[in-house]
Amino acid sequence: REASGKCYRLYTEDSFDEFPSFTIPEIQRVNLSSVILHLKHLKVDDILGFPFMDPPSKEAIVQSLETLLVLGALDRNLDITALGKAMAIYPLDPLHAKAMITSLQAPYHCSRSMAVVVSMLSVENLFFTPRKEQELADSKRRVFASVYGDHLTLLNIYKAYTKAVRKKKTKEWAREHYINLRAMARVQDVLAQLFELEDQVRETLEKNKDGSHSKKAAEADDGMFDLQSEELQLRKCLAASFFLHAAQWSPADRGYRTLTGRNLVQVHPASVLFGSHKPPCVIYNSLIHTSQRFMRDVLEVEERWVLEAGGLMYRLMAPPEKRKAATQEGTTILTGFDKPREAKRVKVGPQR
Repeated sequence: REASGKCYRLYTEDSFDEFPSFTIPEIQRVNLSSVILHLKHLKVDDILGFPFMDPPSKEAIVQSLETLLVLGALDRNLDITALGKAMAIYPLDPLHAKAMITSLQAPYHCSRSMAVVVSMLSVENLFFTPRKEQELADSKRRVFASVYGDHLTLLNIYKAYTKAVRKKKTKEWAREHYINLRAMARVQDVLAQLFELEDQVRETLEKNKDGSHSKKAAEADDGMFDLQSEELQLRKCLAASFFLHAAQWSPADRGYRTLTGRNLVQVHPASVLFGSHKPPCVIYNSLIHTSQRFMRDVLEVEERWVLEAGGLMYRLMAPPEKRKAATQEGTTILTGFDKPREAKRVKVGPQR
């Protein structure tokens, strides 16, 4: 405010009086996994005793430590592992860093495609939709849609963008498909940075003999971008990395239940899977809370892929009596999962 005037507030005076005097510091509102991973990489062992300027709650710190433990970034003594050191190299959320490193390793070898997907997920406002052209914009972008979900749709968009770059028709392409060209330029910047860090990550993994990555495997990564098995490998790799963000379809609730917390969530209307078939199992990039909890950037995966990657976490989550019984019987605990089922697939018109 630079001069005298009137202030119109979109809430009542009683609501205003209930507001805190100061905004809650960001470190007390966000996931601390990335912060703690980098502190561990800097050899700061006493995380609970670290003198934060605005200390987060102990519960938040413990939860983040558990997340890093399950991801393999920390060992049982809460010391950083070779995988954790490699994850810390990437300026990414630990889940995205885990996905990048997993894509470098056998049996996936899809690092080029994964880097594209992670870069696309890192950019906001990828699409622009004029108010009076909603249906037209949706129909133009429908050509990129993948029946498996948003991650592969983003990969298809990037492939089309690279073709437009080679033809020197990016402006025409972006205008036709209602794509934000500045956002795509940002994707290119992020992608270049990820490629630059790839050699350093490989060296860290080989040095520590954790998920060694040979020259032959690196060459396989380079060629994977155009192989027909690319989509399958990418989905498996994402399932192996995002098992913390997995959800199972619940017919009784007419929605999905997250595997961590068993919260009821729905597919966001912006997803290509919104209003389509209901995959038995999906992974998602993030949750947003409005009138309901919505999953953003959703991908269909096989239940068994998630179970193979998240077995340790699901055993830790299980009730004590179930965990003890499973240990005695030598069986896997399925928290909310039944036998793997084949998804019935139908072709649908995406809505994004």
